[in-house]
Amino acid sequence: MKIKGSKKFNLRDYNELVDLSDYEMTIKQAVMAKCKECCGFSSKEAILCNAKDCALHKLYQRYVSKSVTKIKKDTNDSI
Repeated sequence: MKIKGSKKFNLRDYNELVDLSDYEMTIKQAVMAKCKECCGFSSKEAILCNAKDCALHKLYQRYVSKSVTKIKKDTNDSI
């Protein structure tokens, strides 16, 4: 399911607060954009977020479960 809009959404370009109502995006992209916004536009912080009381936490974890494992392994290797 896609959210209709006139512009194509690219999560990598989402680095400041803008009106997203004109963008066409999937539900996954919308959830990831909101999480990135909540974490100060840092993708890495959004992936590592552990706010279990957040309404989007379970959805976000489902969408990025492989990324979380990879980043946690990389972080542990450098310590």
